[in-house]
Amino acid sequence: MQTSKVTDIMRRKVLSVDSAADGYEAGKLILQEQGGYVLVENNDTVIGIITCRHFVEEILKWKAAPSDMRVRHIMSTPVHMIDSEATVEEAAALMSSKKIRRLPVLNEEKIIGIVLAGDIAKVVASKNPQDLAEKGIVAEDLDLMMP
Repeated sequence: MQTSKVTDIMRRKVLSVDSAADGYEAGKLILQEQGGYVLVENNDTVIGIITCRHFVEEILKWKAAPSDMRVRHIMSTPVHMIDSEATVEEAAALMSSKKIRRLPVLNEEKIIGIVLAGDIAKVVASKNPQDLAEKGIVAEDLDLMMP
């Protein structure tokens, strides 16, 4: 069976916000696009990521209104990334070892897309559909399990 590249499964729309933006702007983008994340940039360089869960945790931790916080104070860092020539298996291994569910894809130091854990789960499901079907799981369910 042929090994898939991360570029075969990545999502081409990448959500980002400037590090000087406030938390309200980041939260609004996360909800509008339903991506569950937003990358944080400073001078066109990714310096962090905010996930929906992390956003809520930080706002509650600091007991602050999102508009009173800057994204650079909410973001997680470092952002782990993968080269566009990497395989899906390499992406899965990196995501597993770093315990992350979103992985930006780089081509010549420029982000060209992002791989989500659900995208990788679908690849795994397509390679072993009978095994998963016997457990009552279909590929579409994996998006719900791993947003």
